[in-house]
Amino acid sequence: MKFPLSWGRSPSIKVKHPDPHPYTADPPPYTSVVSPESHMNGAPPTGRSSAAAGSSSVFEPFSSSRRLRDIAYLQAPMRQDSKENALDTLRTYDTVVIMDDSGSMQIEGRWEQACEALSELAQIAATYDRDGIDIHFLNHPTCGMNIKDPKGVRHLFRHVQPEGPTPIANKLDILVGDYVDKLERAGRRKHKGDALALRQIKPVNFIVITDGVPTDEPMDSIVSLARRLDHEHVPLAQVGIQFVQIGNDKEATEFLKQLDDDLSGIFGVRDIVDTTPYLGTSLTATMLIKILLGGINRRVDRRGGEAVMSK
Repeated sequence: MKFPLSWGRSPSIKVKHPDPHPYTADPPPYTSVVSPESHMNGAPPTGRSSAAAGSSSVFEPFSSSRRLRDIAYLQAPMRQDSKENALDTLRTYDTVVIMDDSGSMQIEGRWEQACEALSELAQIAATYDRDGIDIHFLNHPTCGMNIKDPKGVRHLFRHVQPEGPTPIANKLDILVGDYVDKLERAGRRKHKGDALALRQIKPVNFIVITDGVPTDEPMDSIVSLARRLDHEHVPLAQVGIQFVQIGNDKEATEFLKQLDDDLSGIFGVRDIVDTTPYLGTSLTATMLIKILLGGINRRVDRRGGEAVMSK
C-alpha cells in the first residue's frame, strides 16, 4: 500500500530530557470509532466480550488459534475506507513512541526493523496529525519530537547505539508521569470552575516497543499512574499504553502475559495497558496503526460514553 509522502522538518535532536510534548491542542469532537468488520478488511477482530473485560490485551495472544487470526489480521492490507476511518480516529490522539534501545536490540535485525516500521508510521501520521509522532528511548537521552517523515526517524536512529538495560518503568514515570501531571493540574482548574480544562488536553497513546524483560518494575509504575487517573476521574480513553514485542524472547512474552493478566484485576485500577506479544512476523506501520486503534476501541467500548466524556 502506498501512502502520500509529506516531508517535514527533521526531528529536534536533544541530549537531555526535554519538556514533554505540549499535549494541549484542543482535539476535534470525538464522533466514532471504527466499527468491527471482517478482520481481513482492516478492522480489529471483534476481540473481547463483556466476559473478557478483565483482560488487557487487544488480542488474546496466548492461544495458538487466536494467534493465527491475529497474524492474518495484522498482515492484511487495510481497505481504503477502513484506513480513512482509522486515521480519522487516530487524529484525535498524540502518538508517543517509547523505543527499547537496550543491547539486545542489536541482534536479529530488531533495531533496523523498528526503524523501518516507525519511518513508515511517521509518514502516515503526517497525513492525519500535524504533530507527527514523538520518539523517546529507554536509555539514550536523545529524542525526536514532531517527526513527520521517514528521513527524520532514520536520522534519529543513526544517533542512537543500542546498549544497556531495559528501564521501562523509569521512562514511563518520566513521560506518562509528566502527562498525568498536566491532567492533574487541569483537574484543579476544573474544580475552580474551568469546565473545559480537561477537554483542552489532547489524549495520547504511548506505545512501548521492546524485545526483552524490563530491568525495573513497570507494573508498579503503571498501577501508580492508573490510580492517579482514577482519582482525577480522567476519561478512560484519555491515556493508553501499548506494549508491542519485537523479537521472540520467551521471557518478554511472559512479561507481557503478566501485564495482561494481573494489573486491573489484582490492583483494582483502570485498565490502561494493551499488549501484543511477538506474532512471528516483522513489525510494520500498518500493524502499529491497527494495534493503536484496537486499544482505543477497547477502552471506548468498555464504558461507552464515559470513556470519552469528562465526569
